[in-house]
Amino acid sequence: IFTSVLIIFAGLMMWMAIFIEIHLKVMDGIIYFSFPPFVNKTKQYRLSDLQGWSIKKRNVMLTGIGLRFDPFNKAIIYSTGSNHVLALELNNGKKIMIGTRKPEELKQFIEASLAQRDE
Repeated sequence: IFTSVLIIFAGLMMWMAIFIEIHLKVMDGIIYFSFPPFVNKTKQYRLSDLQGWSIKKRNVMLTGIGLRFDPFNKAIIYSTGSNHVLALELNNGKKIMIGTRKPEELKQFIEASLAQRDE
């Protein structure tokens, strides 16, 4: 029975690694994201409503894949297994980390959106 449970668990992990993806978009000073099946409705975070943001490197082996809570950073993590996250600190003190496989591209989009807003 242990072998059966292990095979099912391994299958679920492979399914998650292959099929789960984060939909992340930065447009007009707003970060939009969804993470089916965990977050089906698109969430929005205005850049002007953030205390701060950064791109961070993280260890997937410590925090896992899926919807998680990181006790070290006291943040909710939405992860597909990438080594980088967009770390958001909201004005209400909540922290959110959204996995990204394109950290430099995401950083450029956010910086461009902020520059456009300041013009």
